Amino acid sequence: VSIFLVTALLAGQTVVLAAPSKGHFTDVPEGSWAYEYVEKAYADGAVSGVSGDAASGTGVFNKSKFLTYAEFVTIMTKAFYAESIPAAQSGEPWYAPYLKTGVSKKILTVDTVDKAMAVAQENINRYDMAEIMVKILIDKNVPLPSLEQLSAVNARIPDWDEISKRQSQAYYVSCTYTMGLLAGVDSKGTFMGDAIVSRLVAAVVYCSMAEAVSQG
Repeated sequence: VSIFLVTALLAGQTVVLAAPSKGHFTDVPEGSWAYEYVEKAYADGAVSGVSGDAASGTGVFNKSKFLTYAEFVTIMTKAFYAESIPAAQSGEPWYAPYLKTGVSKKILTVDTVDKAMAVAQENINRYDMAEIMVKILIDKNVPLPSLEQLSAVNARIPDWDEISKRQSQAYYVSCTYTMGLLAGVDSKGTFMGDAIVSRLVAAVVYCSMAEAVSQG
């Protein structure tokens, strides 16, 4: 699912990436189709490795690892709200400052830090990812598609009937599809909102988001 999703995302991308001169991760070497996306996300400070020394080119990215809610929020807040992240407090989890930032910027799927902490260690699914993505775009004043554009795209999503039951999140899914920020997990374009998100998907999504924000 993750491989098909990333391939579909790339098919609709217009993101322009500058190839770095030296790779940072041994498991995403130069020549890999994912290389430029992971390297851009790393260079921009949105992602880091899980082990090794990225600075010396011996880092391990672990692109297939699934992300927790807190990890995805950390990537997004480091990328788009770095100046707003508070200092960590003694005794709190490492991810607390990023969740606090997300709550203060109103970009999360929950509205309090306590609620964010309660879901922090759960794997983030595609519904929640889409909601966070679009809320960031709204906060950054990026123009969103019209209702007519959304309706046209919704009609082509195979599992739209299921998505539409999630009334609070269907709009966000529709926006990400219409803007080319997310795509289906199969050749039919099925969204599969309950599917969870890998580190590689997050890196590709970051690149798309960064492009949308810069153009917005």
